[in-house]
Amino acid sequence: MKKLSLIAVALLLSACGGSSHDNGPVLPLPTPAPVLDAFYIRINALIGSAPEDTEPQDVSAVSVTEPEATEPVGG
Repeated sequence: MKKLSLIAVALLLSACGGSSHDNGPVLPLPTPAPVLDAFYIRINALIGSAPEDTEPQDVSAVSVTEPEATEPVGG
């Protein structure tokens, strides 16, 4: 029985790590471009063009939109 166990262990160890197959470097997936909706574009325009020493602009007229076919973008 001991001899059979030693043969099994020897076969198991000989099968490990003997591969000469090389896949090459793994290329990372490109990050998808974020989908910009009308609300995001409008608010960015307001932020970018508003100096800090003026009164805030009313953003209630801008409707909040959310594309239904995409995942939420965290930021």
